[in-house]
Amino acid sequence: MKASTFCIALALLAASSVAVTELSILVSITFNDDGSAQVRERYNLLLSDEREVESFENYRVYGQNNIVEWRRFSSNIGYHLSRKGTPARPKITARRLPNIGSRSALIELEYYLAGEVAVPSKVSSRVTRFDFNSSLLSLDYTAANELILPPPISLHLSPPPSGTLVRASVSPEPSAVDGNGVEWSGPITGKFSFVYLVEQQLGDEVSEYFNGLYGQGVALIPSAVAVALVLLLASFLANKLLREKA
Repeated sequence: MKASTFCIALALLAASSVAVTELSILVSITFNDDGSAQVRERYNLLLSDEREVESFENYRVYGQNNIVEWRRFSSNIGYHLSRKGTPARPKITARRLPNIGSRSALIELEYYLAGEVAVPSKVSSRVTRFDFNSSLLSLDYTAANELILPPPISLHLSPPPSGTLVRASVSPEPSAVDGNGVEWSGPITGKFSFVYLVEQQLGDEVSEYFNGLYGQGVALIPSAVAVALVLLLASFLANKLLREKA
């Protein structure tokens, strides 16, 4: 029964055009201490009529709940921050928003992007600079190689809790600044820049220093044992020769 209901909804969608209104698309990127990122994309939709409301519910309840299916409702659903292949730990959820309106709906896409989404460079022994690799954004470019952030997409970037935003680095001019986070709302065109600094705590630096010494000591153990054995052997031979002469 459930399968047949879902198939009927699919047929209805295929036979007619979908006129979903994308009220907003928010792509939130939160960086981790190693420069990787956790991404959450929120798609706020307005379903055009009761037929679409029913189809949305059928997809939500009976569908496979993947990006390919949900693109029937919004062609913009996808990984706005990505490399080749699928990011790690993707998760997509959908729900209605009756408190906002009977035809309001929300689709959320979450995933983790490993590697240097923010590229580190050492500023001092305790301070590391991280530069956002904006080339990972899945957006169009102008002829001048500038990124195009179209409406209704907004892009929000936040450093890790240990990071401090370098305000002077933010480009183009953000639409909003919230603590250490910045947000751009389309339409905006430019070469996006976002830099933050992470200062290592003195206690962590001291701990790393002694851990390094310990590691070096452990690495030296085999050679130290060999030297000790040679010395013991030499001492044994010397004692033996002295006894024979005596």
